[in-house]
Amino acid sequence: MSQEDDRIRRVQRQADEITDITRKNIQMSLDRGERLEDMEDKASVLETQGRQFHTNAVKLRRKFCMQSWRLTFLILILLAVIAVILYFIIDSKK
Repeated sequence: MSQEDDRIRRVQRQADEITDITRKNIQMSLDRGERLEDMEDKASVLETQGRQFHTNAVKLRRKFCMQSWRLTFLILILLAVIAVILYFIIDSKK
């Protein structure tokens, strides 16, 4: 019976080892799943922030474009006024 008991113990030990390995694998899978969920959450946040950044960048670009056009328009009006004043000054001297 001693050999039979040894075999049973050896098989039991192997079964225990397999059970431990299986538990570790399951735990690793669960940990990996949690990390994947965290990464998905972070990716979602980054995507939202990226969209918001793009929206703000477009608005800011439009704002500065409008400022540029306003300044250009103001300079043109100022030049036109100066030209008209110069015209009248030169015309009045003739």
